[in-house]
Parts: sequence; C-alpha cells; structure tokens
Amino acid sequence: MIFMKNSHRELSTSHTLQMLETGSQSERLEQESLRIHSATLLNRGPVRCNLTHDELATRLDAIFANCFNSGPVSDASIDDAERELGLRFPASYRTYLRRYGASFGSGFEIHGLPPKPADDIPPQWSDVVASTMRLRPSSLPQDSVEISHDGMDHGYFLQCSPTDARYEGPVIEWGPDHDGGKEVCSDFLEFVTTRCCT
Repeated sequence: MIFMKNSHRELSTSHTLQMLETGSQSERLEQESLRIHSATLLNRGPVRCNLTHDELATRLDAIFANCFNSGPVSDASIDDAERELGLRFPASYRTYLRRYGASFGSGFEIHGLPPKPADDIPPQWSDVVASTMRLRPSSLPQDSVEISHDGMDHGYFLQCSPTDARYEGPVIEWGPDHDGGKEVCSDFLEFVTTRCCT
C-alpha cells in the first residue's frame, strides 16, 4: 500500500485493516484482546450491593434520620414506579424509598415517591417518576432516573438496569459543564453519604 500525505489516523486505520486481513495469528490475538478490553471498559459488568438489608438500612438511617422525609413507601408503590419507568431500582435506592420516601437535608433534596398533594397545594418533595418522565427521552443519561438537582444547572441521575434489581449503578452529574455527563459517585449510597444530611 502506498500513502501520500496521509494523516496518522488514516495510516493507523489502514494498518489495522491490513493486519486483520493478513496479520499473523499473534497480531490477531492481540487485536482481539484489545477489543475485549475496550468492551470491558465500556460495559463494566454488573455491580452488586455487598451489604445485607439490615446493614443497608443502618447506613441509610444514619444519613436520613435527621432529614425532612415524606415517609415510608409500600413495595406495591415502588413496583408501580418501576413499571412506569421501565427500570429496576437498585437495592440501595429501593430501601431508601421504602424507609423514607423522599428527603430534604443539608440544602440538598433526594427525589423519591412522596404522597400526592391536594390539587391546590404545591408539592413539598420531588417525585422521581414525574421528574424523570419530564426529561425523557433525550435530556438524561440512558437507563437512569433523576434523584436530585442542585437548583441551578446540574441534575444528578442514578443509573438503573431495565431487568436486574441487584445492579447498583453510578450517579451521574448532568449539565452544561459535562458533555455526556460525569460520574460523581459509584452508587446511590456513596452519593447520599457524601452529599446529603451530613
């Protein structure tokens, strides 16, 4: 192959294609290894909560005990919210909803499933279903729900799984400063531990 005044990218791409077509077995194995490594970085395997239900409840109680909470939510209401959103909440967030509903603390709000207010009364807490549906389909990270907002430009989104209730996704900050979002915490529990009610 002859290249005249080609960019490094064109040479690299052409070289890669040629290597895949005619390269030695060791080169093909190295290329396959790079492909698998890249896929692993892009699609991190399922992250699981390593805490028991009681340990998780104890950690959440330490964070939210002194917050202004809307009150516990039934499993049936949580199931309805998941069905409406087409996502499964992580165990940490589901436990939070079950125990606290929605919360205010240290100038930070965590969206949840508060009771519906009367028609003439403004809501005291943000509803996770309503706030998420308002932003769909394109103004939030994929497979995520809005769990908080800084009151200015940035929303905070908890990544969920459409099918796996054991998946503990990261919290993503989404706003004009972050093209495509920025992971700020590895999961819901880390987010509320570092940002709320402390």
